[in-house]
Amino acid sequence: MAQSSQFYSKLAQHEQVHVDQWKQRSGHLYGDLFLVSVFFSQIANLTASSHSSLTSQVRSAQDAFIQEQGGEAANRQPQAEHEAYAVSDPINPQYFYQNCGRY
Repeated sequence: MAQSSQFYSKLAQHEQVHVDQWKQRSGHLYGDLFLVSVFFSQIANLTASSHSSLTSQVRSAQDAFIQEQGGEAANRQPQAEHEAYAVSDPINPQYFYQNCGRY
């Protein structure tokens, strides 16, 4: 959206809520997802007799980790949108069609 749009501030504040939700610390909706430390704990004790076998194990663990974390992020998406719309909906100017509490 162009910065000259009358809705730019409304959109920017909505999206800033989402940025803040991803900050990696407690109190942030997604702050506990996709943490390197969590993934590392899952692969730290992997062993194999060859480099290719170990690489395969790490890739499998990575795929599972991404799928699991992505699923959890998707489960939290309605709450994320609710929080963002709670900030952006009251900001003027109002859209012709507001979120109206869909989330």
